[in-house]
Amino acid sequence: MQSPTGSRTTTVFRVSSVIDMKRFLSVFTLTALIFCAVFSASCGNGGAANYNYKDGKIVSSDGKKTFLCAPMGFQPYHTGVKCATLNGKTDLYSLIGKDGKSVSVDEWMSEEYAGNMSSVYYRDSIDLPSFDKIVYSACDICEEDQRVVSFASIEDKAAIVDLIDRLANGTTSFNRLDDAKARYTLKFFSDDFPAIMFSADLFVYDDAIYLYAVSTGRYAEVTELLASYIEEAESGN
Repeated sequence: MQSPTGSRTTTVFRVSSVIDMKRFLSVFTLTALIFCAVFSASCGNGGAANYNYKDGKIVSSDGKKTFLCAPMGFQPYHTGVKCATLNGKTDLYSLIGKDGKSVSVDEWMSEEYAGNMSSVYYRDSIDLPSFDKIVYSACDICEEDQRVVSFASIEDKAAIVDLIDRLANGTTSFNRLDDAKARYTLKFFSDDFPAIMFSADLFVYDDAIYLYAVSTGRYAEVTELLASYIEEAESGN
């Protein structure tokens, strides 16, 4: 998706399945927020900086800034304007949080959105815990292709904690991938890290629902936690 300035954005649309007007208003409001954030985003010094890989990190050409790569599963909520180049060929973008506000490129950057292959970089002075140590405020069940569309939201804190705990302690042995009738993604959001989200894959079967974390290779059954959300969303589509 192209932003108003021509830079790429990755948008999590919150879509109502009730009436088309609510869908339009939701997308319009979020697009307006992104528009404002992109135009207010600043990359500093009026140009794109250059970073290079060094000892498992990325370091600015002047050696003053060092960024670490977030583990797989962490993705940008939105990407804004181009603000840097990695190894002279890969574009890096500013990030825009769930609240529509841009975050400092001195702290967070991302490559172009690519689902589970997305690379998010954060300043080495920031403490980013493992996914199971972060406090999440909500999570969305999403369809994902070229864009990400949210069709159900979970705000039950106990359920979110349970989902993360099961995902962190799940099994690495699973052989039912081929017969899933539907596949979605679960995006977890934290107020402590508003510019990123943690993503897990959701596999729906006739008799069960499983959650998978690409970062750990672990699966967990979550049928009783998510069945009602899936059934309600699918019956309304």
